[in-house]
Amino acid sequence: RNELFGEEVAAEIWAGEIRNEKIATSLKQIDQSGGDLNQKLSSYKAALNEALGEQTDRHMEARRYELTSRFLELPSVQKELSHMSPDDRNETLTQIRKGLGMDVEAIERWKSLDTERDDRWKTGQSYMSARDALTSGGASDSDLNELRLKYFGPEQAEVIKNEEESGFFRYKQERVYGKN
Repeated sequence: RNELFGEEVAAEIWAGEIRNEKIATSLKQIDQSGGDLNQKLSSYKAALNEALGEQTDRHMEARRYELTSRFLELPSVQKELSHMSPDDRNETLTQIRKGLGMDVEAIERWKSLDTERDDRWKTGQSYMSARDALTSGGASDSDLNELRLKYFGPEQAEVIKNEEESGFFRYKQERVYGKN
């Protein structure tokens, strides 16, 4: 890059890529580091400030969801969140979002969505347990359809049925707190 364009022009052309590489490298280090979520969040915010410099506020405003998601997706963050009670997890997610600059209205919308997702996953886990018990006894397609209807209602039951017929079982997937 430097050879073809010169250092100044190359730095300008690839500024976004270089910035994203710095943030990705910092996220890997944060994920592998010890410490609790508050320390990880503090390290992440410092890494964002270092990588983004004067553009931190503008970049954070434009990409707040993406930056928050990248932090929440870290395996070490997910591990801590998964070991918390639902109330503690919701409070922690609120603190993370607040720490990354989300406003009160956005945080309230996320809280509501998190509660809805928690309920959906709880229903899904109950369904999978009932489904496993039913299929171990040689359930018919109509038995499975009734079970899906019982847990999900007509619209969602059809979606779940189509997913299962294609080999996808959403409630056997890993839960990503704050995301699904």
